Amino acid sequence: MTCSVGGVKPRTADLIVAAFFLVAGELEVLLWWTPAEQGPMSVAVPFMAALAVALAWRRVAGLLVAACQAAIVVAWTLVAAPQGSLMPWFMTIVAAYSVAAYGPVLVAAAGLAAVWGSWILFVAVTTNDVADYAFILGFITAACVAGLAVRARQTRAAGAEERALAADERAKTAVAEERARIARELHDVVSHSVSVMVVQAGAAEMVLSSDPERAREPLLRVQEVGREALAELKRLLGLLREADDELALAPAPSLAHLETLLAQVRQSGMPVSLDVEGPMRQLPPGVDLSAYRIIQEALTNALKHAGPARARVGIVYGEDSISIAVVDDGPAGASPRPEGAAGAGHGLIGVRERVAVHGGQLAAGPRPEGGYAVRATLPL
Repeated sequence: MTCSVGGVKPRTADLIVAAFFLVAGELEVLLWWTPAEQGPMSVAVPFMAALAVALAWRRVAGLLVAACQAAIVVAWTLVAAPQGSLMPWFMTIVAAYSVAAYGPVLVAAAGLAAVWGSWILFVAVTTNDVADYAFILGFITAACVAGLAVRARQTRAAGAEERALAADERAKTAVAEERARIARELHDVVSHSVSVMVVQAGAAEMVLSSDPERAREPLLRVQEVGREALAELKRLLGLLREADDELALAPAPSLAHLETLLAQVRQSGMPVSLDVEGPMRQLPPGVDLSAYRIIQEALTNALKHAGPARARVGIVYGEDSISIAVVDDGPAGASPRPEGAAGAGHGLIGVRERVAVHGGQLAAGPRPEGGYAVRATLPL
């Protein structure tokens, strides 16, 4: 597990560490080395360089670095033990820390054992003093413990970051789903109401010059539907304004309002019948709203595209599902129903999304004998 520090990439940081110890180790040999006590400089220079260079891979191959460090210490001890030299000891501490901080626990244990063994041999060959054994074992163990602590902190930080990212993704998904839901609601309200208003306004226009009194009723229907659409839009906007409790708590459309919807369609010039099978009962709010909206969208499409036609709405209350069918008998070859307008959430695409949200099934298409049928089943 690695992370950048101060804008420096981990690999670059390791190269800097290796270069630092290489320069510091060689300076120790060149400036303070005592060949009589620490062995020939010709031996110290390559061994010191090997210890330093190995640290360049301390993160990506911690166990290998620890094993190399241990092998170099053993070989140097057997050739000419560098008594009193600090840099080999410091580099071994760094290797012990690194194998614990950047490798699995078992790898850290193996690296610790290798480093321990090499320095135990060094003490046995040089002083064989109990205090030196305790000192070496204690410091190497402390370096490993520090590495494990850093690793645990990095693991917790990475876990927290992953949880934060997951929470952010869930929030984005929830926002997208809510936007899609609101888009479906707005489309259903506007599409149906405007369709009814256009039909009623057209009827008023046809008789306005010849019989102005007959034009009054469709114009009144335009006003009524417009007011209902405005109230529905206010309800939807109220859902977005938490402070507006009165609007937010306004009841959502449901199958209990179906007769009002059918009356609007009939007044727009399309006869509609309703068949209900099975005992009517309370439905889950989401299913109730979706069932209403599916019928509304199917009837709106029929008004727009079926031409002179009649429609039939069928509802079947099953034990664990509710089935809906909206069928019209428009003439064969009438303009096809659109899957949607500019984007998702419109037309039959919105119907498909509503059905998919509840894990239901949808079938929509023209009938061989003419007309169009929309059939949906929503599980309860």
